[in-house]
Amino acid sequence: MSQFSRLRIINNRVTEFTINNYFIEPNTEINVEMTTKFLGNDDQSDIVTLEMVIVLSEKESDNENDLYLHLRQETDFDCSSLEGDKDQIINEYGINKISIAFPYIRSYITSVTALGGANPVTIPIMNIMSIFSNEE
Repeated sequence: MSQFSRLRIINNRVTEFTINNYFIEPNTEINVEMTTKFLGNDDQSDIVTLEMVIVLSEKESDNENDLYLHLRQETDFDCSSLEGDKDQIINEYGINKISIAFPYIRSYITSVTALGGANPVTIPIMNIMSIFSNEE
């Protein structure tokens, strides 16, 4: 029998952004930092936290970024059908959970940055599996 964890709910816990008269030209390079964290709620669920900070600054002072966005998104997965302890589940399914959660954070960032009518920030599609395998 195939084992899998199901997506329960996605919560955007932190959304902070500052826009100072920015206009993003197509193909502009921006600084994107992403961190991940796994939090075991209980034996039935696992929360994957993706935190992303995006900064676009053409000014000399870091206090006046053209664009600053900080987003922390928590994705709750149902792990009741998975066997093993939390560490085993994270080792075996963690990258898949990040891969499932990542498109939601990408979409949210594009939506938020498009609200002002400027060119939206579009985070490219990434192969999460290859990123993590290159880090090892």
